[in-house]
Amino acid sequence: MKTVRYIIITAVIIPLLAGCSQKNEHLTRTALYFDTAVTIDLYGPDENALSSAMDECIGLCSHYEKLFNKNDDGSDIAAINSSNGKTVTVDNDTALLIKDSLYYCDISDGLFDITIKPVSDLWDFHDENPVIPNESDIDKARRLIGYKNVYVDTKNNTVTLSKGATIDPGGAAKGFIADLIAEHIKNFNITGAIINIGGDMRIVGEKSKDAPFTVGIRDPFDKNNIMLPLMLSDCAVATSGTYERCFTKDGRLYHHIIDPSTGYPADTDIESVTVITKDALSADCLGTVCILLKSDKAKDLIEMTKDTEAIFILSDGSVLSTSGANAYIRQ
Repeated sequence: MKTVRYIIITAVIIPLLAGCSQKNEHLTRTALYFDTAVTIDLYGPDENALSSAMDECIGLCSHYEKLFNKNDDGSDIAAINSSNGKTVTVDNDTALLIKDSLYYCDISDGLFDITIKPVSDLWDFHDENPVIPNESDIDKARRLIGYKNVYVDTKNNTVTLSKGATIDPGGAAKGFIADLIAEHIKNFNITGAIINIGGDMRIVGEKSKDAPFTVGIRDPFDKNNIMLPLMLSDCAVATSGTYERCFTKDGRLYHHIIDPSTGYPADTDIESVTVITKDALSADCLGTVCILLKSDKAKDLIEMTKDTEAIFILSDGSVLSTSGANAYIRQ
């Protein structure tokens, strides 16, 4: 019996690629960017073209790391956050990232909000001994949240924040970067690619002719188990979940998806949601919005969103899918 190996998508992803066609070369590389693992897999008939495309991908990762890293004093995001209300001139891609992020802030009525940084900075999910922030500190930080305090001009590439506001575009940046890289490498002689930035994937083409990529959704209750296999080509897919960056205190789970209205981790019945759509930025942002909405409203949102499907794994272990999601599930 032939063994199928999957790319596993989770909030933090472990890539395990299936074997490629004999007619195609396969080049893969993993590096650390954007505080996460970036894995790029390229397929095509020309080994030199794959090598050139890979160099382009890694160069772009380095470029966007310097632009978008909020902890790098030389980045555009750091300059915006330290502007104290003054207008800042930024790179065109920075302006576009913020504009695209604000779109999802707007359509979600602030459930997704790039100005959540004052609150998210209070929560350290990487600490070996995490501490629940003081309620008064959360209340104070929450008053600084408000995406309408961000003004972006993509014609002149400027960004202005109201005094006291700061931004963290991390909820959209990985998908945005994956989309930009995908568009760049279409100029090379490749048949397919997966740009995987911390679980946010942009898939270009196929592994080989009539051979889509196989992607596995991890069981959030058993990290060694594949819950559902998907067959995908020329699309984007991202999983958001409450089970990766989290900790338990006094019997309660605290996860990294923060509700801007409370300053605390979202109260949700969704353990994980996998969004399949045309671009990785949308998949990334919509996944976060779904967690915050809970399953019934989240399913309705995805059903109303063009060319978009989702698979929800709920806290009780059940699976909920949108009407067109079965077309992607490997039978």
